[in-house]
Amino acid sequence: MIKGIDVELNGKSYTFPPLALGVVERFEEDFQNFGKMKANKQASVAIDLAFSSLKRNYPKITREEVAEMLDLSNVQEVVGAIMGVSGLVSGSADENSKGNKKK
Repeated sequence: MIKGIDVELNGKSYTFPPLALGVVERFEEDFQNFGKMKANKQASVAIDLAFSSLKRNYPKITREEVAEMLDLSNVQEVVGAIMGVSGLVSGSADENSKGNKKK
């Protein structure tokens, strides 16, 4: 298991590791324009980021499963954890994930 940030989703804890560099490269433009996107595009990018991160530790997980786990109450926490643990935002990974445990 790759070290990352633990986030509880639907009663189960998942470890979100840093994004692979290929994913960072693929989503570079989306990172820069995230705040300007329409809500449905933001949701799609958030699902893709969460799926890309989780896939590293849970190879059998599907994008559809990740999409069902994320909702409006947890998406900000999940994206913050991924961005923080990946070093894509300033501050520590723990600060960006609202205090979830770093493993």
